[in-house]
Amino acid sequence: MSRYWNNNNFWINVGSHNIFNCLKFIGDEHSFEEILNATKLKIVNKTEDKTDIKNRNLTMLIDAWLEVKRIILEKKSEMKKNKSSYPHCKVFDYKELYLILNKDARVYDLFLIENKREDNDVYMALSGILKKVQTLKNYQEIILEFSIFLHENYVKGTFGSNTKLFCWFLLQMVLIFKGFGPIITLPENYIEMAEIISISNSLNEEILHLKQREWIEGENFKKLTNLWILKSEEYLKHIKKNYA
Repeated sequence: MSRYWNNNNFWINVGSHNIFNCLKFIGDEHSFEEILNATKLKIVNKTEDKTDIKNRNLTMLIDAWLEVKRIILEKKSEMKKNKSSYPHCKVFDYKELYLILNKDARVYDLFLIENKREDNDVYMALSGILKKVQTLKNYQEIILEFSIFLHENYVKGTFGSNTKLFCWFLLQMVLIFKGFGPIITLPENYIEMAEIISISNSLNEEILHLKQREWIEGENFKKLTNLWILKSEEYLKHIKKNYA
């Protein structure tokens, strides 16, 4: 996967597909062409002019994707320098991604190293998932662990008002870095995205009323996680076909 990382077309197109999906998650409607053009403007021109992109949600998601790109390339450089097979990731590495998605910065201080403690839900949740995925070798296990992590913390609101988006971008980042396909439904397959959103909403309702073991063993969790795994597999094929 790393051979694609210096290709702007990879970041523009994969980012645009991911952003299209995320806008559907939050109920914001944009054409894929509009998203693609805006993403290209930010990546190719590296523009900082906020007036170029009028919609706040679109700007936020593009900025979040650029932060994912920055972190991946930075960690790649660190790995090369240290001759390591996987980067050493810390909670504070993701504080800017959180800030982009949560302008109120309500829990920003909890990402900082000096606030590392057992009663810090942000630090404990994020450090826990980072430690787990570091040793996982296949995308099925990564997606399973992140599905639990995302839905549990979304209901709790651990990472602020955009907890789901923060967890989602983190998951996509890990999958890309590990050489797997991000979980993406192509724009022409909108019906699949609608199905994923519907199942996810039902699962969130279950989590409010059931113990963790019960909702993890339930039909909605299994169906959603399996759909994510399928979308990851399909999108990796899309990457290999289009960016080889």
